[in-house]
Amino acid sequence: MKNIKLKKKLFAVFSILVLAILIFFGWPFFPALAQLWVSNLTVCADSVSVSPSGSSGVYNANFYWDWNTYAPPGTQINTSTCPANFRIQIDDNSDFSSPVYDQQAGASNPYSITLSLPGGVYYWRISIYTDRGVFGGYYIWTDWANGPEFNVVPPPGDFTLSLGGSVACNSVPLSWTASSNAEGYKILRGAPRVDISPYQPYTALNFYDTSVSQNTTYLYQIEAYNSDGTNRSNIINVSTPYCPPTVNLSANPTSIYQGQSSTLTWSSAYATSCVASGGWSGSKPTSGSETVIPSPPPSATYTLTCSGSGGSAAQSVTINITPLALPDWREIIPR
Repeated sequence: MKNIKLKKKLFAVFSILVLAILIFFGWPFFPALAQLWVSNLTVCADSVSVSPSGSSGVYNANFYWDWNTYAPPGTQINTSTCPANFRIQIDDNSDFSSPVYDQQAGASNPYSITLSLPGGVYYWRISIYTDRGVFGGYYIWTDWANGPEFNVVPPPGDFTLSLGGSVACNSVPLSWTASSNAEGYKILRGAPRVDISPYQPYTALNFYDTSVSQNTTYLYQIEAYNSDGTNRSNIINVSTPYCPPTVNLSANPTSIYQGQSSTLTWSSAYATSCVASGGWSGSKPTSGSETVIPSPPPSATYTLTCSGSGGSAAQSVTINITPLALPDWREIIPR
């Protein structure tokens, strides 16, 4: 009887010893059991920001992540040293078949790195390991935890600004080539680069600036933008010419009887002086009115020529004149 009890005690002690050996020395060979002891990785915060780097078409991406750990009931995880390390993979393929980044790093939490990546859609995931507890030495990786995919959008590409046609005294036509990855364009004018875009997002590749003055030089530059940055075109300086004068001359009325009057009214633009000819003469103001008595029948033509820095222009008006009829006199000779 005593032998039986002794055997049971020895078996119990042996069983406990074997279990202890399996737990503390066989951990690396029993992933399912070891998984109860490792940290459970959870991506609970992340963000991605992109800014241009020195290389054309390659941009810096900053990654931030955090995790939490857990210990199953009845186990002890040394949370001050858990997780001990982590591994990150970044790939432009969702199956992570050819990672563009695959590194093992320290245990800083949160942790950030800066990578140079071409534009495109990327996927990332991390795995961590820890020692097996207070008796430690062995470790095992957790399953992968996937972060959300992100899109690296390069800043707008280079493009060229030029004139879109002939420059007038009151308008400047602009035209530019498309900028890759641009979401819109800002039309900038002047040394302080004032935005004169009519609305945003402005996506056309041309613009007519009609807020200019004659004989003035303007600086233009176009700024392409998207969510990740901006890029400006070359600068062009454009000088507007003087505007050619215009004249508007009218008469009221334009048909009269001989001896009646008519009123001439005129206005001009971009003119500094005006001269009358034809049915009238002399220097005239650049705008005004004058009453005239046209003669002789059947018509009289009035011309006004106005001049300015941009040249000269003339306009004429004709007034029709109906002569007065004599009475139908008949000679009566007494008999």
